[in-house]
Amino acid sequence: MALDHPTRTAVSDRAATRTFAELAVAAESLGRRLVARGAGPGDRVGVLVERGVDLVVALLGVSAAGAAYVPLDPDYPVERLRAVVEDADLAMLVTDGSGPRFDVPAVPVTSRAARPDLAETALPSPSPEDPAYVVFTSGSTGRPKGVVVTHANLAALFDALDAAYGSPFDDSFLAVTSVAFDIAVMELLWPLIRGGATVVGPARMIDRLDPRGDDSLPRLVERFRPTLFQGTPSLLSAIASHEEALLSLRHLRRLHVGGEVFPVGLARRLVTALPGVRIHNMYGPTEATVWSAAHEVTPEDTRSTAVPIGRPLDHASVRLVDDDGRTVAPGEVGELWVGGPCVAAGYFRLPDRTGERFVEEAGGVPRRWYRTGDRARLRPDGALEFVGRFDRQVKISGVRIELDEIESVLSASPDVRAAAVVVRKGADGEQQLIAYVQA
Repeated sequence: MALDHPTRTAVSDRAATRTFAELAVAAESLGRRLVARGAGPGDRVGVLVERGVDLVVALLGVSAAGAAYVPLDPDYPVERLRAVVEDADLAMLVTDGSGPRFDVPAVPVTSRAARPDLAETALPSPSPEDPAYVVFTSGSTGRPKGVVVTHANLAALFDALDAAYGSPFDDSFLAVTSVAFDIAVMELLWPLIRGGATVVGPARMIDRLDPRGDDSLPRLVERFRPTLFQGTPSLLSAIASHEEALLSLRHLRRLHVGGEVFPVGLARRLVTALPGVRIHNMYGPTEATVWSAAHEVTPEDTRSTAVPIGRPLDHASVRLVDDDGRTVAPGEVGELWVGGPCVAAGYFRLPDRTGERFVEEAGGVPRRWYRTGDRARLRPDGALEFVGRFDRQVKISGVRIELDEIESVLSASPDVRAAAVVVRKGADGEQQLIAYVQA
């Protein structure tokens, strides 16, 4: 659909804009350079590019080469990036030269020299089961795990989003999420695949809410007039504390909120301040391809004790089970399992961990499920409600944090006899980690 309208604006940032025709040429050029250097289906190619038009070119260029992209955020600590680079076993790294260097063949995202010799280089056609990307889970101190998402998973997600919200052909999505988070896929790729537009915002939008800055959220919204926006409750809480930033979102068609528990108080604030905006609570683990359930927030939800995570999207099935894997009765709390075309291939080169969390259902028709570790119940109206975790994992700013891992690291110090880590709300309502140690 996108290439049927080559002159339409496809992607923009604060300094540059590309039409669909220009984006296609740039992405295919990069794809041919990657193929010429040996990349293809089954390979993993890192993308270490600052936020902007070139980031989208890099993601699409790796896809054009048939390889799986591995997103790397230049703002992340070098040690975190190095761990991902090593574990992903990258074939090469697409870069704009702004990030740290690694012992991996580097390919510039744009080439200054014309390469007519590559014009006839054929771009491969990967199969639906080939990896589209490998994204590494967030975490506190533990080694991140690479989740392998296939082209079939990605296509199923986009079809499910179309079914739930309609094609974004006439929409513009303001993308602000770090490319290292899987939810960035909805912002950066879904609109473009469907012929819509993506505006790539700068990094750390949470620090850009003062309207006096040229690259602040209010100024970006005023300039690009996006219709779609997505953010974690942590980001939306910060936006809600800046009146002008919050009111700048009044012209959106939809606001998607996810990645953490959506507090009722925040939902009430958004519903009140943005009466013409449809607000959706989104749920989904990385292992189930971004989003697997959603709920449109109503004024009634803001008067309840919890905002539901809703019903499964078209590419997902859900089960609530007890400790023995048996389905619990409606209203009872169970572990939430997600199944269907959304379920990722597994963890990269971690067969034991994959076997623990990705399970096959016995029976005549085999079905594969991902065990989320989340506790939920089915409400009388048929909507799912998140209750908590079976372990001590929490999410802050969309990042998975294992409290046990932090305690383990603290306790490793010879000066610490005991340690305990808890989550508390600060004076501003934001969640904070607090560690108690006994010396």
